[in-house]
Amino acid sequence: MSRLCSLLVFPLLSACLPAGAAFAQSKIAHGVPDSTHAAVGTVVFAPNSTCSGVLVDRKWVLTAAHCVENPTFPPTHFLAGSDYTAPTQTIPVARHVMDPAYDPDTFDHDFALVRLARSTSGLGPMPLLTPANDHLQTGDTLTLVGYGTTESGGNTHRRRGQATISQMDATLLITDGPAQACGGDSGGPALRAVGGVEVVAGIMSFTYSTCDAPGASTETGHGRVSAAYDSFLLPTLLDVVFDDGFE
Repeated sequence: MSRLCSLLVFPLLSACLPAGAAFAQSKIAHGVPDSTHAAVGTVVFAPNSTCSGVLVDRKWVLTAAHCVENPTFPPTHFLAGSDYTAPTQTIPVARHVMDPAYDPDTFDHDFALVRLARSTSGLGPMPLLTPANDHLQTGDTLTLVGYGTTESGGNTHRRRGQATISQMDATLLITDGPAQACGGDSGGPALRAVGGVEVVAGIMSFTYSTCDAPGASTETGHGRVSAAYDSFLLPTLLDVVFDDGFE
């Protein structure tokens, strides 16, 4: 796969952005409202901007590194619930860690773990796809889940849709519809059923064009979770010594 080819690439941040930012603003096209993936929520970073994220441990939320890379606007809260304007839980963020291998030019290793100040209540984390269980192939179907805006305009609700892997390499998965991720979906999971259990196979990262442009590409880029599992994700999740002491 030609890495990002020569096309423009747009991170999938929320439409609620600081003045002067120019990111894609659109949809999970052909998606439906989602009430089943309670571990997927909203990561809020000042001022009043959001990405999607998925709970992968009691106090850890996995999202995209490009959502939290600006030190001026660090993540502040994780909102649980199907509608982020009426969250069922609002959890402060204690800190966040970006994958040291993250490359903002190629979007390789576009992963960050957000540490919550306390555990969520009644939410079970989603498992990660390990290298040993990563048997993904082109043609496989993934379920995309996020809070991006929709075909009809603004959206504050969690939605899901199906997308097919069209290209892949060691670190990236590219899906090409029918569902497409756009503004606000960054950091949301791309899920794959393994042994009857949904696992986080990818994290939504970028598109090749603004999603609502006529004739726009329907491709979405996802960081491949298994590529960062041994080097970043598992070591961070297993590190139980923090500024606030032992768990």
